Amino acid sequence: MRRSTSRVGRLAVLILLLPSGSCGGDAGTTPTGDGDPDPPQPPTAPSQLAATPLSRTAIQLEWQDNSGDESGFRLERSPDGTSSWTSVATPVADVTSIEDAGLTEGTTWFYRVAALGAGGVSGFSNVAEATTPSGTEGAVLEVENGITGTLPPPGTPLTERNLLQEVRDVAATAAGIAGVDTVIALENALATQIVYDDGIVHLFINNRPADAADLGSSASATAATPAVPARFATARALPTGPPAATDGPPGSPRAVVAVVDGGDPLANEVAGMLSEAGYDVLPLGATLAHMRQYANLGALYLDTHGVSFVRFFQAGDGSTSSRSSFALQTATLLGTDLTPWRSELLDGSLTINSVRDAGGTLRTQIGITETFIDRHWSFDDGVVVIHACFVGSGPFLANAAQNLTLDPTPVRASVLGTGARAMMGFDNLTWHTYARPSVLHFLDRMLGADSYDRQDPPLRPFDLDEVATDMTDRGLMRFTRPSMTFLGLGLGGNDVRVVFSRRGGRTTLAPSLRTMDVVDDVEQGSGQLTLQGLFGVNAGTVEVGGAAVPVESWSERTIVARPPFQGGGSVGPVVVRKPTGVESNATPLTEWRGTVTLETTVQGLVATATMDVRFRADVHRFRPRLQDEPEHREVSTYFSPASTGSIQGSGTRTDGQVTTEWYGQNSMAILPTRFVDQGAFPLTGNVMGGDVRLDPDGGEAEICIAAWGYVNSRSTGPDGTILTNPAATFITPEIVDRMRGFLGCVNANLDGDSFVIGSGRKTHSVTNGSFSLEWSDFAPAAAPDDRTAG
Repeated sequence: MRRSTSRVGRLAVLILLLPSGSCGGDAGTTPTGDGDPDPPQPPTAPSQLAATPLSRTAIQLEWQDNSGDESGFRLERSPDGTSSWTSVATPVADVTSIEDAGLTEGTTWFYRVAALGAGGVSGFSNVAEATTPSGTEGAVLEVENGITGTLPPPGTPLTERNLLQEVRDVAATAAGIAGVDTVIALENALATQIVYDDGIVHLFINNRPADAADLGSSASATAATPAVPARFATARALPTGPPAATDGPPGSPRAVVAVVDGGDPLANEVAGMLSEAGYDVLPLGATLAHMRQYANLGALYLDTHGVSFVRFFQAGDGSTSSRSSFALQTATLLGTDLTPWRSELLDGSLTINSVRDAGGTLRTQIGITETFIDRHWSFDDGVVVIHACFVGSGPFLANAAQNLTLDPTPVRASVLGTGARAMMGFDNLTWHTYARPSVLHFLDRMLGADSYDRQDPPLRPFDLDEVATDMTDRGLMRFTRPSMTFLGLGLGGNDVRVVFSRRGGRTTLAPSLRTMDVVDDVEQGSGQLTLQGLFGVNAGTVEVGGAAVPVESWSERTIVARPPFQGGGSVGPVVVRKPTGVESNATPLTEWRGTVTLETTVQGLVATATMDVRFRADVHRFRPRLQDEPEHREVSTYFSPASTGSIQGSGTRTDGQVTTEWYGQNSMAILPTRFVDQGAFPLTGNVMGGDVRLDPDGGEAEICIAAWGYVNSRSTGPDGTILTNPAATFITPEIVDRMRGFLGCVNANLDGDSFVIGSGRKTHSVTNGSFSLEWSDFAPAAAPDDRTAG
């Protein structure tokens, strides 16, 4: 069914289509039982009548045409909806929309519509009600209609549009509408600011059509009317200083990823990255209601329109002043009734924003300012990315004549003042397609996500300073929007800089585990694992090989944990998990196991010390800085108390009539680390211990071993068995590379890829016997590999 629109006040032609007879019989009639034709029936009544205010003096009526044989319609209105119905218009057939103009502002009218036909008048539709707005509501509608009439129709190719001229045309149109106090063409921002009589701000934002080329070259502001309004009693004070900040990730796992007008592919990548890292990506979008719930966030990514504008203030003495403000677009459409938002529109926390979407259709929505952010947003040392034009800019577009300056600083100050530790913004006209590499690189490096521009080995989370330096080195702190020429104008080609605003402290998005040192001391009862990195102040958990281990102390950069010497939680990937659930990179705690044999032979008597040695260390490759190539560090560690050893005697010797025998097996105790450090220990028992120096890049390992013990000894003579003093076994300088007190140190090869310590043997012969030291390959468990983050 064809739909058409009419307007009250134009000539309406009513055509009635009547059935006609034929000259030669009954053609065109339908016989009845008595031979008479059926009488025509009234058409079906219209339905779904809707009334919408268009301006202060006009209401738009639309309805559903449910008949195919109507000759026209009759539209009626009433002041109360029950009586005094009068005909407004008689639209012709198939018309389903009409504008009732010439009304009085602030008046409520009720409407109904009926269909006309050969069979008479149908029943009436539902009754629809509308009120012509007055004051600012009416002026807003008039401005919207004026803007729509000024701009090229939707779908007009960008190459046929002049964005700067559109801004100027909107300013000229708005300046002639009653109820508008001041109009400022913000040419450098490709926007128009409209201020109504009551101080409410309406912004026409033309700075971000789809993949827009743009001007951004003008540096002037013009006022369509000379008066400078003064509507606000006081100006909001900016935060006076940054709150105290700590090193490490946010304290909250709550994240929001929201988009207003395009940019969903990039937003989806960001949401996936945050979710994979353990953030709870909330089901909140960019509506005004959702933005009121941006509380206690650890991360926020908001892709929207943004523009600076000027706020005016009046002091008690009547003097006026102005200060820059900034509006971010929400996804909430503006209705014809401003009541839900009036108080916030008046106090400057909200604005009215009209934006052309990617298809060129004008949408009028609610915008938020820094005052709204102060009231409703909060972050727990959060990291914020706002992808909006000019949000990262400094002061620009100064106008000496009016003392007007555009400066987005207030919105950034509010974001930081509500608990965010860092904010990423852009200082010019931008678009998500071009900003994508910078956004993803920044978030990936702050998270250690290894999902964008993968590195080998993967990266741990790095702090903002290092990420910014890395982005500078890679050319990601600046990008250029493509240029094009049309209508004789060079558009686009503007440089866009990434701007970071921040508070103190080293900021990451996830715990960053850099290196670990382990001390295994039998006197401690468990290992002491010291983790270095960036962890934040809120203590979480430490897992080794998937098992939680006790945490002895926690600070922003150092954690001391207590993994057991052996069993579950003693070896494997170490992960720091915040109370939020966000995890660090996994760093392997590797354990080596091998056998060391020390043998002393004296005239056929043999004392053999066999030690099953274990020791643990962190030897993964890591980057001292984000820009560095990964490297190993030289580490030292002690024999683990999980090591075991024993001394066994064997052999006999006959000297005259006396036969001496060494026999039996005695266990060896692990030396405390303090004796290993001293290189000396009591000679009263069977002991073993030592430490190991590992240099993977140099391919070397140095094993320093302490071993001392006694075997059982007895001598048998002519008169029977005679007990003798036990015999001692020990390391001598001749079977090692060097001595460190009582410790003998040997050099071994360390494979830098497999981390296997190669076997070796040292021997020394004397007149009555020999000494030997032999060790097997030391094979690593949970060794680093190419997946180990560095």
